[in-house]
Amino acid sequence: MIPFILKFSACLALFMLLYKLLFEETSAHSFKRFYLLFAVLVSLSIPIITFTEYIEVPAPTMSFVEEVPQANHEFVAAEKTFQDYLPAILWSIYLLGVAVFTARFLKNLSDIIKKIKQNPRVKDTPFINVLLSDLLAPHTFFNFIFLNRDKYYLNAIPEEVFIHEQTHAKQKHSADILFLEILQIIFWFNPLIYLLRKDIKLNHEFLADRAVLEQGIEHLSYQQLLLEFSSHSNSPEMANAINYSSIKKRFTVMKTKTSKNAFLLRTLMILPLLAFTVYGFSEKKTETIYSNKLNQTEQATTNLENAASKYETPILVLEKNSLKLKLNGQRTSFASLKNDFIKLIDSKKSNLSLSTNDGVKLSLIYQIRDVITTEYLESIILSENGYIINDVHAVTLGDTIIHLTSANDDQIKEYNRLAKKYNEMESDHMMVKKSELERIEYIYNLMTDAQKAKAELYPEVRLPPPPPTAPNPSKSLSGETIIYEDSNIQITTDPLEFNGEEIIAEESPNQNQEYQTGFKIIAGKPHFYVTVNDNTKYYNRKGFEVNSNGVVVSKSQVNSSDVVPGQNISKVYQDDKVVAEFKNNRPGYGDNLRIPTPPPPPPKPKDPIDHLVEMAKKDADFYLEGKSVSSDQAIDALKNNRKLNIETKNSNSAKPKVYITTAPIGSKPLPQDKPILVNGKKPQDYMIVMTQDELLKLNLEIEGSEITSYKLKIPGVKTLMINSNSLDESSKIEVAKAQKGDNLQLFDIKTADGKKNAPIMIQVKE
Repeated sequence: MIPFILKFSACLALFMLLYKLLFEETSAHSFKRFYLLFAVLVSLSIPIITFTEYIEVPAPTMSFVEEVPQANHEFVAAEKTFQDYLPAILWSIYLLGVAVFTARFLKNLSDIIKKIKQNPRVKDTPFINVLLSDLLAPHTFFNFIFLNRDKYYLNAIPEEVFIHEQTHAKQKHSADILFLEILQIIFWFNPLIYLLRKDIKLNHEFLADRAVLEQGIEHLSYQQLLLEFSSHSNSPEMANAINYSSIKKRFTVMKTKTSKNAFLLRTLMILPLLAFTVYGFSEKKTETIYSNKLNQTEQATTNLENAASKYETPILVLEKNSLKLKLNGQRTSFASLKNDFIKLIDSKKSNLSLSTNDGVKLSLIYQIRDVITTEYLESIILSENGYIINDVHAVTLGDTIIHLTSANDDQIKEYNRLAKKYNEMESDHMMVKKSELERIEYIYNLMTDAQKAKAELYPEVRLPPPPPTAPNPSKSLSGETIIYEDSNIQITTDPLEFNGEEIIAEESPNQNQEYQTGFKIIAGKPHFYVTVNDNTKYYNRKGFEVNSNGVVVSKSQVNSSDVVPGQNISKVYQDDKVVAEFKNNRPGYGDNLRIPTPPPPPPKPKDPIDHLVEMAKKDADFYLEGKSVSSDQAIDALKNNRKLNIETKNSNSAKPKVYITTAPIGSKPLPQDKPILVNGKKPQDYMIVMTQDELLKLNLEIEGSEITSYKLKIPGVKTLMINSNSLDESSKIEVAKAQKGDNLQLFDIKTADGKKNAPIMIQVKE
């Protein structure tokens, strides 16, 4: 009994561990239900599986012994100890537990039946609603759904509750609970049964939650409903209730979607675990079959083993099954062969005598060599009756010494083939396989000097250099441009995409030209623009070049190779809509060309309110403009102003902190003693509004020091470097290109004392 319980518990623990690691938080709830039931049934079955091995041994020799009269002895009954009573005590405790849990099961079942019989019932085919006066949390037992009588008559029970409880009834979740109750009576002492029961009931709730959400119910409203029921009293043990615990885990799993490929890979892990448990925890027994004489092979093996003691050289005996090894009469294996051999030779290099009456494959000899290694093995001596099997030829080599310090013929052929392959390659265009290089080196080290002299030259292979490290931007502004420190390189972050027909051309003389791309509304329609060396060109939907007013200036559709230097672009998208389409003049372009599909769009970001609700469940601290507020106040503030910025710190800790503010997150201003005045005015929150005339008179001042330089970024214009506190004439020409509604950025503002000040945003008045 005890071995069965231990094996059953071990198997169940392994299957439950696999469930916790790979399956619990996936969205495959139906699979998980049957996996847990399968785990119980398999764990119960494996310990009673029996594998029988039959061994044939010589029949025992019968002998007769003359019976000798025995002297009369007086036998005295031995005194019983506590250990003699221990089995009876343990069985009594077990049966008492079975009785208690059986009584508990019958009482719970009786209570449910009484509720059904003693309360009003409303038939809602195929379900029966049982109306109770004192019920707080709805629950289900087979097709009976228990609801509050007053709320039912007042239609105050949400539709989500009916869908949830009806799902329990449809899918017969109560049958699983009854099975677990019976299992709990038998194994009441096993804690794994209670954990399994909790996992199965929780998965029932996952199934019911999914059924509710599939009806189009909003996640947020349904989660709020569950939170309302979570504070109610517990439901009966044998029923499925909407307020079952682990609300937090249910919220997490609601939004989980597991891909089919990832789930298939996880399910494959069941097979090795099943094989391991069957092999490790099944019953194994051996049955002996007696025969009148020894098998000839066994007799020959015995003779070889006896001969082992006559030689100083260690003898390895191979039986008909080559996996059964004996070294100097002692059982060994490939895993322990090396250590056993070293002990016999006292860590010195020695020969090994291989004793067998059958053919030995050459590959097995080299396998023995590789296990022991040539550090300790000088050579292998084959016994008189043995012979080597090489491919299909059997060659008798009685008492043949097989030296192991050189490569064999097959290895030399393999080396010559690989070495010739790489020697014939051009050094600048080599396709190198690491496995082949390692094989070349291995065989070359086995070869003798004479073999090396006759073989192909050792190939010289140039390995490619490591790839260069990509530049890392110092800061990404959530606007139009990413600016790299100490560099004039600017990359627009407008939602610009090229479809699958985009081809990066080979390097051309124009590829190193500095350019910018983006979109601009002209005459009410979006246009694509490219700025190359301060020269901006605009393109309409049909790929014709237009001026800043939208008038077509090109005679025909622009070629795809003439749009962006060094690239071949046929279509440009914005928000999945074509903004410009150019004439594809890429060489070799035709109908038979296989065009790769565009990459999938990025996943939709999480709604900020959902994030605040998630943090509220983690009991986070909330701060609104630096002031501590409750989670409800934080959510209300975000609902009223969706432009608020959110920063969460320590989100994975036990006490996250959430900061809500109107200021940009991650763009804290650099400390400065005095504010910078723009045309004599102090910016508000590092932003100032100016007219176009005021912009041409731009002048920066700071109390106690002098502005020496700054950079000015205008949309569609190359960044300007100003080496004074005001604009020079050439800069004014570029600033005049700014249009109403544009946002200009002042950054890298330096003073005479070398301090760098916070950036300022200038908005041009309309």
